[in-house]
Amino acid sequence: TLHLDGKGPAFRGPHDINRFSSVDREKGVATFVIPFEALRAELTPAERAAMELGDGTARLFVWTVARLYGDRDRMPDTNDGGEPTIRSEVGEFRFPLVDLGAVSDLAYGDVRIGRHVDGPLTLSNRGVMPAEITSIELPDAALSVPISAPFTVPPLGRFQLPGRFAPTAHAMLDGPVKIGTPLLEDPLSILLSGRGVAPILRVTPSAVDFGTTPVGFSSDSQRIEVKNVGDDWLVGTWELKNLLQQFGFGFGVYPEEGPHPLELYPGDSANFYFTFSPVQQGKSEGALEIVSDDALSPKVDVPLVGNGAPPEPRIGVSVSL
Repeated sequence: TLHLDGKGPAFRGPHDINRFSSVDREKGVATFVIPFEALRAELTPAERAAMELGDGTARLFVWTVARLYGDRDRMPDTNDGGEPTIRSEVGEFRFPLVDLGAVSDLAYGDVRIGRHVDGPLTLSNRGVMPAEITSIELPDAALSVPISAPFTVPPLGRFQLPGRFAPTAHAMLDGPVKIGTPLLEDPLSILLSGRGVAPILRVTPSAVDFGTTPVGFSSDSQRIEVKNVGDDWLVGTWELKNLLQQFGFGFGVYPEEGPHPLELYPGDSANFYFTFSPVQQGKSEGALEIVSDDALSPKVDVPLVGNGAPPEPRIGVSVSL
């Protein structure tokens, strides 16, 4: 606590040293910032009215106490045997009563549809009077704040609106949040940007019919394209359901049982080339199963159908010379 006497009505009595105060030991100077509210409470009604209605500014006083030794050119903590002197002074600085500002913009970036990102919208009041906020206008339904107007921004302080961007569709967030206050003719504007993204799985064709193939032979290969046509990374698995091992990659090559990893950047694709090699006559069925983090199509099955015909005689040709 700093005890003051004299220097005007606001400099009498004890004042708590706040967090803006400082001590410079090398220079031997201690600076005490007197809270504005304490000063304002000491003013007479006439002085307060003159301050608020007159020039529209408030005064912040800084009390500096310096302990100086006999030789001012020497370090303050040296003792040259001379008597130390005490010098004190009051500095006066003018600040606006209310000076409301905000961050110019806030970028949320790409946010997965169905998830959310929180980002603070910071309001700052560089004045010494509270700033009243009367309205908040949001640019998009995907943006929300859990606080409603009215509220105030404290003097010489900040207030954070915890804005949440929770996209529900593939769309851009591009517009300002408008903060209304009676202190300004136009509302404060904070430009926001962001994008709702998600992977989109597309599998073509939706089914494959290999037709009729004699037992012991292999059909022509058929291509299945698995593509990510969305705007975010796709992660999943693929698995060939093939109990009798009649569907494979050709030349007797069959994938191992169980799911296999599948990862696709936006716009990338994976191609599967399958053949049908019947081991029995009649209709045979299998499937290519795709499981991914596409929220709209988390599982896609591509039916594989083929018909085994009776074996055909093989013609062998031998040449002897």
